[in-house]
Amino acid sequence: MVFTGIALPSCAAGDSQRASLVYDIDGKRILYAYVLAPADTMGQAEKIANRMYGTQNLRQPKGAYFCTWRDTGPTQYVNKSRGYGQPSTIFIVCLFGSEQWSPPAGLLEAAAAHAKREAVLVRVTWERRGGAYVMSNFGFRVERPTGQDFSSQNQNGKELAEIRSFTSSVDSPNSPQDPVRFKISATVPSRLNGGDPAKGPYVPLEIEGIAQPSPEWLLY
Repeated sequence: MVFTGIALPSCAAGDSQRASLVYDIDGKRILYAYVLAPADTMGQAEKIANRMYGTQNLRQPKGAYFCTWRDTGPTQYVNKSRGYGQPSTIFIVCLFGSEQWSPPAGLLEAAAAHAKREAVLVRVTWERRGGAYVMSNFGFRVERPTGQDFSSQNQNGKELAEIRSFTSSVDSPNSPQDPVRFKISATVPSRLNGGDPAKGPYVPLEIEGIAQPSPEWLLY
């Protein structure tokens, strides 16, 4: 199957939607990432984390499906403290689902509920080389209640070169405080872990939307 692209307005069909994913495993599926906001109540995981690290500011997100980015390169602290300058690395993490969903506060209950839902985890890294951002890592993992899980982990140039019909673009933000707009179109091989050989099935996908800056309160 070849996708023809997703118009940006359909990516954010509702006020709460920030990114969309289309992929095909035995049928075309459309999932979304939503606005990132802290949960209204304290969950079990953040209670444990705050007690462990001696903090009170770590929070779980209100919804399970969201898209964030942060600068993981060597200049990240300089950029954050000065509030300007281009990030040396753009690291995007998105968790997509079919609808907005707030997990239960308990860890076991949340894990059990998550196992009954379809979700896709996307992890992408772009590194700034000269005046452009070049992708250096692309991970795509599908988890489905039907057991039709799929993983494509591509962690170096050789593995990225084995992705078919691969195009991508990403904004060049002025600082880590700005959102990042990005778009990816590809047909990815099955690869459980980086270093494994690429094999079938090959899954076509398109991702488009906006990643919010990762806030200091986010527990992930």
